[in-house]
Order: sequence, then structure tokens, then C-alpha cells
Amino acid sequence: MKKFFAAWMIRRSLKERALPLIDLESKHSNPDEVLFNDSSYFLGRGNDGSHMVVRLAFRNGRLPEYWLSFHFPEKGTFELRDLDLVEGDGFQLGGLGYECIEPGKFWKISYAGKMFQGEKSHQVELDLTFEGTRPLVNFKNITNPSDTARAIARERWSGTFLKRLKEIKKVHLEQGGRISGSISLDGEEIRIDWRSIRDHSWGTRSWGTWKRHVWMGGVLDNGEAFNLSLITYDFMGQLSAGYLSQGESLIYFKALPDMSSFAADPLIPKQTSIEFYDRDGKAHHLLMTMPHHFDFMMDGVYFIREGMGNFELDGITGMGVAEFGLNPEYYDTSTV
Repeated sequence: MKKFFAAWMIRRSLKERALPLIDLESKHSNPDEVLFNDSSYFLGRGNDGSHMVVRLAFRNGRLPEYWLSFHFPEKGTFELRDLDLVEGDGFQLGGLGYECIEPGKFWKISYAGKMFQGEKSHQVELDLTFEGTRPLVNFKNITNPSDTARAIARERWSGTFLKRLKEIKKVHLEQGGRISGSISLDGEEIRIDWRSIRDHSWGTRSWGTWKRHVWMGGVLDNGEAFNLSLITYDFMGQLSAGYLSQGESLIYFKALPDMSSFAADPLIPKQTSIEFYDRDGKAHHLLMTMPHHFDFMMDGVYFIREGMGNFELDGITGMGVAEFGLNPEYYDTSTV
């Protein structure tokens, strides 16, 4: 009975009015939700070992969040610190910003200011363009109500639990593509041509309620994009979703294996493999290695390792992100 009612709630939620593309590609806010969060992320991976992550998150009643870190094999790693937290129009925070040029297709990424290599500062300018080469994927359209209902039904229901379910109700968009343009480092221009994935999500987010998550995604050598997303909260067990593009169509994955089956010892592996199935029953096999990473601590309560993932999915190699998150209240992060 609980599973039936949970599935009904999910289906009702999924039937809510679909937003036009221009609205999906806009920044969102909700002054009535104290923990509202709008987060946008871009990853870049080069064949020469260069890589970049950049993220902007605009939050109610809390300071905004930002990441900007990049690495060049011959020059080392650079990170943005002490950004001016003045929020501008659209996706703009201090000197770092995004601009949607064509919804679902092109975005500009720009920054001008200081970045750091250790304690030494460098003058940096970013002039980058993301081009979507695969469909913009709305996770609303790939959610399997039966899988989510099964996870909800396993929990002990109470008024508090049902209220907290709003934390899993988010809009989540992803897209595979390329980033091109230039990064100026102390006046030296470096031309960029990277594989990329981007992510945009909004809704309630409290890092302290997350227990653990894994997010793997990238672009394969044949141009197709894929994603595996898994998360557990302090009030609910694992939820998961994923897809593989086939041109303009998508293959949807069934409920994915428990995170402990491929990331237990160590909790954040440098290499691992995952076996899973799509909804048509076809088996898939993902191999992951993590040659580089950036680390972030969110609100002082949640640790994220932003791994650069090298992948082999069903025999086809690719590159992307292998992100692992752990809550130190539940997991020992001292040895990761």
C-alpha cells in the first residue's frame, strides 16, 4: 500500500506543467523556501590531461557557493579563492559568470580576476563557450516512479518524513558537449578544446542531510553522453537514475547497484567497475579510473571529491567526472 501511494505521489508530481526551454535555462529562486538552491556546473576535459570544473550556486539565506579550478600538465593547478560575492543579473557572481546564448545549445563562461597556485596569485581571464552536442536531459523525463516509490516505501513514514520528501523533488538537467575558447594566464593565451558535461538543478538542498552520493558522467569517444547518479539522505535510502544517449534518443537505466558494492574499501576508489541494466534488460558495464581530482568542503559538513573520471562503458572509452561525496558524520573522511 505504501509503495502504491508513493508511486501515485511521484506520478502526480511528474505531471506538473513542463517548463519551456527558455525557463529551464534561467536562474531560479523561491523566497518562500529557506533552503532553496540553484546550482549550475560545467566540466572540461582535454586529451592532453588538462581539466577544469566551474560551479555557481545561488542560495536563499546563505552565502552563494562557487568553484573554479583548472589544471594544465605543464603549469599545474589553479583555484579561485576570495571571490567577491556580489550577485549580479542572471548567473553572475563577482567576476565569474555564465550567459545562455542559445537555450539548450550554447553558453558563455567568463571570468576576469585573480586565481591562486598555492599562495601565489595569477591574473586569469576565461573566455569559453559550451556547445551542447547531445540532448539536454531533464531527469523528470527519465525518473522511474516504481524505483523511487520502492525506496520511499521502505522507510518508516511520519509527518516529518513526508515533509522532508520535498528535498528529493528537484529539477535536474544535464547535457554532454564541448567547451572551446581561451584561458589567459598572466597574459599568456591558452587555447581550449575540451569534452564537457554541464549540470543545472534547483530545489531544496541542505548539505547536512546528505549521507553519501556518487555522480558519474561524461562523453564517450563515439560522442555519446552518459550519466549515473546515486544518493542517500539521512532520512532515506538510495535513489538513483541514469541514461546513455543514442544520438537524439536516450537509453534509461534501471535502479543502480548500491554504492557500497563498488565504493566501500576505499570509500572513494581510484578505480572501480559497475554492472547495471537498462529498462529493456540489457546489461551494461562501466569501468572508472580517477587520475586527478579537486576536493571541496560544503558548508563545513559535507566532503566532495571532484574526480576526473576516465571511463570505459560497454567497451567504449571516454572522459568526464567521477564525483564522490561523503558526510563525515557517517563516514570517516580522514583517509580518503
